[in-house]
Amino acid sequence: MPAVIDNLPISVSFADGKLPLSVEQAIAALRPTEVLPTLRSWAKRVVARLDRFILSEFELAIVDPLLDVAPANERLPILRDLFAVQDTGTRVVMTKWLAARWDELAEEERELLPVILEPLLPGAAQHPGLGR
Repeated sequence: MPAVIDNLPISVSFADGKLPLSVEQAIAALRPTEVLPTLRSWAKRVVARLDRFILSEFELAIVDPLLDVAPANERLPILRDLFAVQDTGTRVVMTKWLAARWDELAEEERELLPVILEPLLPGAAQHPGLGR
């Protein structure tokens, strides 16, 4: 599946929810290490498409599968890339999913929150305890 995602034209959308469903089925059937390359490709595609398109929640629904499959050391670079985007809507949607699974996050992942919120709430990075 990663080769397919990587080679689709940038205009092809996953707005219908079939990609998250396919990934969910792959998680149930495969080892986590076999699903992780698909999640990496999905994340790269999200970042690439954001400059040109408004993405649906289905296209942005990568946080839960990532937390289900990847260890923290594999998730962190992907989450950093996803949250480095300038699109506020994307950051809010993905933050919602990240916050819902807060207790499962590693400390370094929790420390992303001030970075995510800074463009939305100037001064958030200096807030004591935020992201902890």
